[in-house]
Amino acid sequence: MPTKPAYIRNLKAFTRGDLSYSDLPKLEAEMYGSSDRATVLMLCAVLETCLTIFLQDHMRPALNSEDNRRLFDTGGCLRDLSSKTMIGYSFNLFGPETKGDIDLIRLLRNEFAHSRR
Repeated sequence: MPTKPAYIRNLKAFTRGDLSYSDLPKLEAEMYGSSDRATVLMLCAVLETCLTIFLQDHMRPALNSEDNRRLFDTGGCLRDLSSKTMIGYSFNLFGPETKGDIDLIRLLRNEFAHSRR
């Protein structure tokens, strides 16, 4: 399998990087200063990041980076918001109301992301 070009690896590393407090004003301006579609997509990305961190906080503390990558990266069993939601709900980390809220947010995100209008 060919190696991805450096610019693709760099882009992926940048987009997966952690937010810092200094990023928040720019992120907030971008979220609330543009279209409803952009707002929904960005807030759902923030929600998914928070859910990932929440799940990681409830996992085995000695989980190595390779195992973590195999869980959460492309092809991993917890790669998408739906899977993360089901795992959190299934292991009783949150209740049906939170699950319903996340499912609704995911539905809104998907509709906005795939709408031609």
